[in-house]
Amino acid sequence: MSQSSAHDPQLARCPRGISHLHHLDAGHQRFLNGQSQHPHATNERLKHSSGVFSRNVDVLELYRVKDMKQELPFHFRIFGLGRILLETSDRSTPAVVLNAIHQSTEVADLIRRNVEAQRD
Repeated sequence: MSQSSAHDPQLARCPRGISHLHHLDAGHQRFLNGQSQHPHATNERLKHSSGVFSRNVDVLELYRVKDMKQELPFHFRIFGLGRILLETSDRSTPAVVLNAIHQSTEVADLIRRNVEAQRD
């Protein structure tokens, strides 16, 4: 029995691989969430799926986007990533956050063009 499971009786009953999930701190959980997001934009909607073990898929009609903001925090920039925040008029999803997006400036421009096209 490993030393960590000897101190925690619940972990002693867990299968070996599962017991490591108990030790994920908030930073690792954010990393997994950031790495498990998959946005897909069409000219009419944005499909955003997230989750590692359980998947959630949100579909946003682009005409509902009211405002868009791009953030480039240092810890994203050093890896060529960015964050896109969308404020929407959708009641179920009033705000959409797309984290750790490669080429976020180009993606934001693509979303902006498609939003404008939907408004015309």
